[in-house]
Amino acid sequence: SMAVAASGYKDPEEDKIRFLKIAVEAAERAIQQKPDATSYYWFAVNRALQLNTQGLFATIFGIGKVRQAAEKGVELDEKVNSGGPLRIQGMLAFRAPWFLGGNKQKALACLERATSLFPNFPENLLFLSQIQEKLQGSQAALATLQKGLQLPHCTDPELES
Repeated sequence: SMAVAASGYKDPEEDKIRFLKIAVEAAERAIQQKPDATSYYWFAVNRALQLNTQGLFATIFGIGKVRQAAEKGVELDEKVNSGGPLRIQGMLAFRAPWFLGGNKQKALACLERATSLFPNFPENLLFLSQIQEKLQGSQAALATLQKGLQLPHCTDPELES
């Protein structure tokens, strides 16, 4: 599921759509076979990416299931993928309008938690800086991005993927 979603980023749009469909199906099967935090996390990531390719109405009707999967991932193990369930939960809360569950303060809390657990995970810092820029201003965001720039070169296979 993770590899298929990553492949979707590198291919033309129609291939991305096809890869994301396969990734969502794989994540759904993973939830059925082993309903753990990793399965719920990758379902939430892949389905959110898929909804981005399907337009506004699909997003309106599909975002609830993504949010539930992200919440279940946090509930089961917020530490999967270096705070992944917290990241997806936070970014959903950040990007969604209020009537679809958006809540910028919740987003900030999720990304601050992920960053406190995994301060050297670049995605946590990147996403936290995006939220900080909106809520706390550019100085807070730049300070967080500076921390990211000071991280050592990555050799962790999880980060490399």
